[in-house]
Amino acid sequence: MEDMTERQLLETAVQLAETNAATGQRPFGAIIVLHGRIIAEGVNTALASGDPTEHAEVQAIRAACATLSTEDLSGAVVYTSCEPCVMCQATGVVTNVERMVFAASSAEAAEMGFPASSRATGMQGQWRKAAPTYVVRGDIPPTLAREPFAAWNARRTTGSVV
Repeated sequence: MEDMTERQLLETAVQLAETNAATGQRPFGAIIVLHGRIIAEGVNTALASGDPTEHAEVQAIRAACATLSTEDLSGAVVYTSCEPCVMCQATGVVTNVERMVFAASSAEAAEMGFPASSRATGMQGQWRKAAPTYVVRGDIPPTLAREPFAAWNARRTTGSVV
C-alpha cells in the first residue's frame, strides 16, 4: 500500500465512484492518504440520504476525522474522482488537508451530465487564484477519469437511477 503511486490512488478513487454509480448513487468517490496509508474513503450518498452535503470528499474527511479522533488532518491528501466543489475544498481547508488531487475536471463532469452552478464555478475560480497548488489535476488518462460518469449515464438510460 505504501508503494502506491498517485495514479494508483486516483484509480482507487475512480473505482469507488464507478461502484457508487453502479448502485444508483452519484458517480463520485474519494480516499484520504496520510503517511502513505489510505485512512478513509467516501462516496457521494446525497441521493440516498437527501443530504446535499454528503459529497465523496466530505464523507471521506468525516471518516478520517472519526478514525483519527481529530479534526486536524495536517499532511493528508485527498484523492478524488472529480474536481472538488467549493464546499469540499472548504472542508479540506478547515481540517488542514494538505492538498486535493482529482481525476476528472469539473468541465468534464459537466460534459458527462453534471454541470456545476455558475455561482459555484465562479467561486471555484476564486479558490484557484487564492491557493493554486491546493487542488491539482492528477496524472490519469481522461478516459479512465470519465468511467464513473459513463457508468452513471448507462444506468440512467436503463431507468435505474433515481
